[in-house]
Amino acid sequence: PINTVIGVSLLVLLLVPALYFAKPVLLPMVISTFVALLFSPLINYFEDKGLPRTITVVVTLTLLVSVSIFGLAAISEPAKQWWAELPSIVQNVSQEVNEVTKASSEHMNAPLEIASDMNIDEMGNNTVFSLLKALATTTPTLLTQAMIVLFMVYFMLNHGRSLFRKSVSRLRGFSKQRQAVELVQALQKDLSRYIGTITLVN
Repeated sequence: PINTVIGVSLLVLLLVPALYFAKPVLLPMVISTFVALLFSPLINYFEDKGLPRTITVVVTLTLLVSVSIFGLAAISEPAKQWWAELPSIVQNVSQEVNEVTKASSEHMNAPLEIASDMNIDEMGNNTVFSLLKALATTTPTLLTQAMIVLFMVYFMLNHGRSLFRKSVSRLRGFSKQRQAVELVQALQKDLSRYIGTITLVN
């Protein structure tokens, strides 16, 4: 029906900007859920063996953060080299663009003065400054989102099992409860296999 199509179209038009503006909140939630689903079987295993859940969660998150920092440190040296070569790269690209623009203007017999009057060094400096400004602007946001993700993962891993049991117990019928448990277990297994496959491939 036409009314249904119009309603769905309006809903999509409303959801797209809503998701865009809610990205700073939704992104940490998605990442936290992903990490919690990935590590919850490990946490549950050690808890079943008698280890306190809180200690297991803290140790797991500490190892996760340490591995993340080690990974960032490993790629920092290539990033520094790329950053040192960035001004020369920008200058070379600017020269090529300038040459292409001049060639196009000569070919069309209509000189273009857009790029000819532009100082290449100034263009490179402006580009580097823009990158530095963007980096300085986004770094605090990334750190804040990382702290939110860490807190949410801790909460999900530490209290997720008990909350899940309470939620399942409220479902009517043993079959529905079993379906909910099997669904979560299937998600965890598929996620673990996916991560393992990516790790082996890389």
